[in-house]
Order: sequence, then structure tokens, then C-alpha cells
Amino acid sequence: MKRILLLVLMTPIFVHAEFYSGNELKENCNKPSSSFGRGLCHGYVAGIIDAGSGILFCVPSNATLGQTTDMVIKYINENPAQLHNSADRIVVSAIAKDFPCKKR
Repeated sequence: MKRILLLVLMTPIFVHAEFYSGNELKENCNKPSSSFGRGLCHGYVAGIIDAGSGILFCVPSNATLGQTTDMVIKYINENPAQLHNSADRIVVSAIAKDFPCKKR
């Protein structure tokens, strides 16, 4: 019994957790008539920008949430092959594409 427990504890466990998928992000961001869906889209983009700004990308201080959300929507619509990725990965890719941090 101890050997089995030891084997289980030593076996690496790979877990892929995503809160929000690229497909779900696209569904909400492309619903201009749904204020709830659009709000989810804006809120998600804002959260990723707040978490990654200055590290994963460098958004100018005069950029608006509407502008960055539009960038994400454009990226989603132009890169449907990426929708299998998690939503956070898609938002980071979209924002970093247009607002990379300058190398020092």
C-alpha cells in the first residue's frame, strides 16, 4: 500500500485550467447588442491589461479600454485558429502585437 501511495505522489500531474476560453471570449465580444456580453468582454480585457501591463506588453497611458477591446476583437476575428487557446492567452497576444514593450 505504501508503494502505491508513493508512486501516486511521485507521478507528475498535468492540469490545464482555464477560466475562460477563446471561443467564449469571441462569443461575448462579438455581441454588440448584448450589454452583458459586451461588459464581460470589456471587463476581461481590462483585467488582463491591469495584470500584464509593463510586463507582457506596454499599453500607452492614453490608450482607452474601448481601443484595446477593439484590438482584441479584431485579433479574434482575424485569427480563428487561435480560439482553442485560453482567453487570457489570446488577449495577451492581441495587445502585445500592437503594444510591445521596448527593449532597454
